Amino acid sequence: MTNLNKYISVLIIGFIITGCAERQMQPSYEFKQEVQKVHAPTIDKNVGITGAAGELKRLTFGGYEELVSQLSNDGKWLLMDTYNLDGNNRSETIIQKLSLETGVKMILTPSNSTNNRAIWDTDDKSIIFTSKRSGSAIVQSMGVDGESGIKFITNSSLGTASEPDLNNQGTDIVFVLNNQISMIKPNGTQVRMFGNGYLPKFSPNDDKILFSKDIGERTHIFTMKTNGTQLMQLTAENASDFEGSWSPNGEQIAFISNRANNHNHLFIMNNNGSNIIQLTDGNFDISSVHWGKDGNIYFSANAGGNRDLWKLKPMK
Repeated sequence: MTNLNKYISVLIIGFIITGCAERQMQPSYEFKQEVQKVHAPTIDKNVGITGAAGELKRLTFGGYEELVSQLSNDGKWLLMDTYNLDGNNRSETIIQKLSLETGVKMILTPSNSTNNRAIWDTDDKSIIFTSKRSGSAIVQSMGVDGESGIKFITNSSLGTASEPDLNNQGTDIVFVLNNQISMIKPNGTQVRMFGNGYLPKFSPNDDKILFSKDIGERTHIFTMKTNGTQLMQLTAENASDFEGSWSPNGEQIAFISNRANNHNHLFIMNNNGSNIIQLTDGNFDISSVHWGKDGNIYFSANAGGNRDLWKLKPMK
């Protein structure tokens, strides 16, 4: 197994929404990444996995399209986006929470507007998510047993906001604002913008941001410091890699890639982009990924027809 041969680090300068010009990323250079894939017998008839994966479990069973969002801090509830498909018509996306102990689902947002990409507050007593009831904004719901009033963290005057993630201290939210990786305080102040990208996630020690960015016709995974400096490209080659999620200790990253067989499958790599290992394999696609604090990787897959939720734990 060869490690990542080249890293591309680019200094990017953050700018405040009131001022500076957008930073431009330097061209991406091609470099070769070798992928480890050890075949193993399929544990579930619908999902094929490699020898690097174990403890596979299916969490939901058809009926709706479901995408993973985030595990609660106490490890008991999994937030997810749910919608229905009727032919080519897609219903509004609602947020639900799934009990990992009982399998019971609870609806948290109304069905008359699209709400998605929910995350837990630091105390599990509220959720922060994207809502399209007034443009596309980051909002906070004050209830986790059903919506009991919301407050807007961003508003339509800022533009299109989505995909929030809260740092472990609860002091900053990273999100996407008008296609820019941005940060804001939970009270809606101090907006900072760092350049193009999407699906941002704070590292476990809150010192880096993991995100995806389009490079030409492909998508790749990057990290940067929370002040916008020390940009590093972690994936390359003639494939698209996206939806990165940190391991609980920050040493590895789970992500989706189509590098295996033109299907979107689950991979992990070291946090510097080395030692890429494939975890799922077969004629199905992964749609979302979250590496929970319990050590399980939660993901959505259409192996059973509709997108259902699964979890697996990488082999040590």
